[in-house]
Amino acid sequence: MPAAIAPDKPEAFLRWSMDRYKTVPSFRVKASVVMNYDGMPGGAPQEREFTYDKPNRFKVVSTGAGGFIQTSIADGKSIVEYASIGGDTQTSPAPVSVG
Repeated sequence: MPAAIAPDKPEAFLRWSMDRYKTVPSFRVKASVVMNYDGMPGGAPQEREFTYDKPNRFKVVSTGAGGFIQTSIADGKSIVEYASIGGDTQTSPAPVSVG
């Protein structure tokens, strides 16, 4: 089976990739992300690691400039979010499913 060709436009690409991720029971992604705002560079890249298990268990770790780390973890019932600086932890209900 030949590999699918991803769309060029950002919104179409996002929908296409999310549709592909919906078909797998679990996955892990590591990426380097640079965000632009109104066409202006958004700064240094962030490293992101995303681990997911259906239907709603996941962990997202974002590492930014200077070693700042933000983490979100969902166990299927709650989402806990915290950062390496500041010490605040937030807990909220987890979604029924992701996607």
